[in-house]
Amino acid sequence: MQEWHLCQKTDYTVELCRADADRVYNTPRKWEVYNYLEDITETVHPDTCVCRGTVGELYLVPFAKLAAYDVRPEEIGEDWLTVRTKPSGLVYCCHRIDGACDSPTPYGVMHANRAGVPHGDGDMLLCAAEQRERRYVPLDDNVWVVNGAVFAMTYRLLETVR
Repeated sequence: MQEWHLCQKTDYTVELCRADADRVYNTPRKWEVYNYLEDITETVHPDTCVCRGTVGELYLVPFAKLAAYDVRPEEIGEDWLTVRTKPSGLVYCCHRIDGACDSPTPYGVMHANRAGVPHGDGDMLLCAAEQRERRYVPLDDNVWVVNGAVFAMTYRLLETVR
């Protein structure tokens, strides 16, 4: 039986800028953003922001998910803007990944516990959680990898569920 830990995103500081398909971020191609932590490349879209995370990693945030940040979309321009995340009322489930592995996600294949990248106690596999009646259940169709060192700075464990 899979053991899951109910988690909550905490508040911390990141930087955001409006995604621009004509701008070079951290790949030679203008329309891409590369997240070195999970070795995944994302394509810039007009309805996204580029986020520089807690350890300098870059990833995309859709405008639809900006409610998780203490910022209004019109405040985000082409220059980096430092913002705080909001402690999430949304609850996530996760478990620690044993060893290096590839994990298919809605964002593409993410690579957990990659060699040459600090991982703290190991990378975590997270998934969205949904409240059903009086308990939360994992939504296995919406998973992603979070670097273990980043997880320690950005999430807090609430309880274990089976």
